[in-house]
Amino acid sequence: MKHRWSTYVSVLSLIMSFVAVGFVLLSKPEVNVQGGNTQDAQKAKRMIDVMQFGAVGDGKTNDALAVSQAIAYAEKLSASQFSPESNIVLVFPPAEGYALDTPIQIPPNVSVEQHAPLIYTGDAYEPFVTIGEQGKTTRASYTGLAVIRKKQSAWLSSDPAKQAIGIRIFNATSSFIDIRQADCFTIGSQFIGAGKGFAYNEVRLGQFIGNHIGVELTNQKGKNGRIGWINENLYMGGRFSVRPSLHANEDRIGVVITSQDGTYKNNNNNIFIKPSFELSQSGLVQGAEALPILIEHGKLNTFEYIRNEGNGTYAARIVNGSSDNVISTGMGAARIDDRSLYPSTITSSASERVLEEHSHLLASYNLSERFRMLPDGHISFVGMSFLTDGSNDVLGSVSGQAISRNQDGTFIVKDTALGVMIDTRKVKSFVVKRASPGNSAGRVVIKGYDARGNIVNAKHGGWLKGKEENVPYWSEKRYGGVYITGSDNSDPLFFVVGPEVARVWLGIAPGSGAAVVGGMAIYTKPADYTLVSSGIRNE
Repeated sequence: MKHRWSTYVSVLSLIMSFVAVGFVLLSKPEVNVQGGNTQDAQKAKRMIDVMQFGAVGDGKTNDALAVSQAIAYAEKLSASQFSPESNIVLVFPPAEGYALDTPIQIPPNVSVEQHAPLIYTGDAYEPFVTIGEQGKTTRASYTGLAVIRKKQSAWLSSDPAKQAIGIRIFNATSSFIDIRQADCFTIGSQFIGAGKGFAYNEVRLGQFIGNHIGVELTNQKGKNGRIGWINENLYMGGRFSVRPSLHANEDRIGVVITSQDGTYKNNNNNIFIKPSFELSQSGLVQGAEALPILIEHGKLNTFEYIRNEGNGTYAARIVNGSSDNVISTGMGAARIDDRSLYPSTITSSASERVLEEHSHLLASYNLSERFRMLPDGHISFVGMSFLTDGSNDVLGSVSGQAISRNQDGTFIVKDTALGVMIDTRKVKSFVVKRASPGNSAGRVVIKGYDARGNIVNAKHGGWLKGKEENVPYWSEKRYGGVYITGSDNSDPLFFVVGPEVARVWLGIAPGSGAAVVGGMAIYTKPADYTLVSSGIRNE
């Protein structure tokens, strides 16, 4: 009896299983199952393969109907079965590409696994691939997303509400998003919080080529009447590029952080790691600008180690009430145009970090405060000294013809070099900055001495190093043998001296013309300290 009862239970369970499977599949094409265990079978039931609905994937045949049927089936299956543990996955198998002449919308909480691009063959100005919807959260995984618009879109539509958007994703939360490609649209990819938040996502960015805006982060009030926001997301990578001849009279922008309707203006803590912007400023006409980053409504957002190459004057523009953002470059300048009400965005570049490391002010020289006119008509500066061509001596004063004073407090250095002596026996690296009203800051000169006071000659072996773009060169003829910079700009100068150098005389000299300066400052690393003097013997 016990054995017969077990047999009845087993048969009943088998019947119920067949009924359940038939209900779930809803008479749609079956998915092939690789492997024989129950876990594999359950996983396969969640994989919705567009090719099993008739998609061809040759990049030419219109697969719109097949893809829309697969999406409808995935949505129905998701509604009946969805839980965070049993997700539905829409699969685009490896192929040449899936041509679609109409946009598609993938419902919330249906994951996507894409192995070939979706090619939009239509000409409408609306989102091509929309994932999720307003007012609803989606928690899913989106891998390999790639879209191409076959016909390059116009960038500036006569109707601003009509934009060719490659991929639009609503209200993703705690999701993994992998976008491989979004090319030839008005906006490559748009991430939007509408009536909910777009937050706590990990986003990998691939290539964004030929777009007016590569990636847009934005928000708006949803149909549920609630505001949206886009906060706390991590974006990794991204190559943003536009060829110079494409819409050469129109701006091109890499990343925009904004608000569609202004209902939430503090989109915050979105972090971009190592995006590359090569937007081709050269060749643009009619004042068009290649701008890597535009923050219209955002605060506390970070862009780290960006590549800023071939773009316009600025790496970023900050407007409205945006504040406290961070822009740093790994390659290229980190100059920003901060027009915001609260201009507190921080910038740095890899090339400037060695300068930032030398943040301790060792000595500062305001020339107006130190200037003295001597009874004999000579000029001196308290705590400073001079070098002159044709002499190895450090002098305490020079004639009024060698240096003169302007009404604005700056000095014209003509036939001498003005500076100080630094003890370099223990501290070897320095940064020198000059206060100059223009590009007539003259040259920095550095003369080395060993422990016995002998001049260290660099004719047969250099003892000074610096940054590649601004390394002083050795001049045997100037001031008895010195290192001297090659241009008249006032850029900070970083330099390191060798172990054989016990002291250096550091100063400002004329270059292609007279040097016009108001002061000089010397910096070291915070833990470093050394003596600075005029260097005049028996002073």
